[in-house]
Amino acid sequence: MFKVNNKYFLKKIDFIKLNNAIAIDCLYKCSSFVAFYKIKYVITYKCNNLDKRNCLISILLGSTFPLNFNIKRFGLVNRLDFLSEGIVIFCLKLSFLILIKNLRKKGLITKHYLVNVIGKFPKNKVKSNNILKKNKNSIGKECVCEFSLVSYLKHGDKYISLVNCITNSGRYHQIRKQLKIIGYSPIGEFRNCKKKYFFLQFYAIIINNFTLKIPFSVNTSLLKDKTLKKGIFNL
Repeated sequence: MFKVNNKYFLKKIDFIKLNNAIAIDCLYKCSSFVAFYKIKYVITYKCNNLDKRNCLISILLGSTFPLNFNIKRFGLVNRLDFLSEGIVIFCLKLSFLILIKNLRKKGLITKHYLVNVIGKFPKNKVKSNNILKKNKNSIGKECVCEFSLVSYLKHGDKYISLVNCITNSGRYHQIRKQLKIIGYSPIGEFRNCKKKYFFLQFYAIIINNFTLKIPFSVNTSLLKDKTLKKGIFNL
């Protein structure tokens, strides 16, 4: 489906070359990069042979070999977790990858996410700025997120809020931690909560003066559950 050249650039990075056949939705393509929509229950790439989950890169390449941080990265700009969905971008040119790296360091790449959280989120915008660490020994990185309420659902005295998040440094785990710091948790974080209710969508990215945006999505399984009780509020 896709052809990958054999030359290595930088740290053994291969670049995907477009062919006519596309197995998943292509959101945008140009000479510098291509953007796809990663659906829920698909990982971006495999890190070991034991992982049997559907893999985005394997779907694109028509192969099932594992990928890790020491092997080919295919010009991958961002990664989305198994339960997340939204935009995934691959570089087609070395010059564009270098540009992305420089803009990211300067905080000139802005990402927009939607996430469902437990509780009634305030109407006013909430800004969270914290140093997040992967472990106790790491230095940590600054993460700045601005959260705002989009809408909410109510069941009795319980609320579920759809929240918009804007960040120039955020990954999924950073957004999740930032929400917990301000007193909210994404649906699906609880042990007894069904994963189908989890919703985090990467729906827009601004790279310098270029904007790639897809329409808002909603968690259809959440809206179809008329009781909004089983699997959500029974925690």
